[in-house]
Amino acid sequence: MKSVVDRILKLAWVLLLAATLLLVAASTPTAAFWLECALVGPTRPLAPAEYPRVAAIVVLGGEKESNDPVDADASDGSMTRLGTGRALLRAHRAPVILLSGGKGEAERMKSRLLAQGGPPARILIETRSHDTRENALYSAPILRRLGANRILLVTSSMHMRRAAGSFRKLGFDVIPAPSPDWARRELRGDFWQVRERALKRSGECLHELLGLGVYEGLGWA
Repeated sequence: MKSVVDRILKLAWVLLLAATLLLVAASTPTAAFWLECALVGPTRPLAPAEYPRVAAIVVLGGEKESNDPVDADASDGSMTRLGTGRALLRAHRAPVILLSGGKGEAERMKSRLLAQGGPPARILIETRSHDTRENALYSAPILRRLGANRILLVTSSMHMRRAAGSFRKLGFDVIPAPSPDWARRELRGDFWQVRERALKRSGECLHELLGLGVYEGLGWA
């Protein structure tokens, strides 16, 4: 009996040590950077005028707002999804913009866009979706009614692979237009602030990599 208990205790210590080492590694800027690179790949934001003209711009909701001082831009600034979509619309990259997000998110994005001078006739909303797959599923009928097969898709760079794959599975020609995600900025602050931010970024990357694996495994992306 003692030997069984000893083996269990030894295994517990090994698992605890492994978890501690993983946590320490994940809190380093280097680990966060490489995880993000593995997820984002070669997709990088362009200037609005560099994108081709398409039938519609699609902006996905779900963007998290941060109270981090590093993320001190205005909520609809150039670093956000809505700000990127607004810049593309102003650059005449498409005749319409579709804002996708349930629980009132699409309506809120539309209100902000209108307050910033967005043309009402060119702003459409999709209000039923609660996740990435539903963003694509519920946006698809609206886009098809417009005859919009080729789209500029706006979401964060970390979320782009899963989002673009979801729309492509439904037959759309997707051109990624990632927002310059705040997480991609240089990590700044004292030692513990940098570690905390790096750990948060690593966690977001791992969450998105897991989501991408699930979507691809289920044939959704």
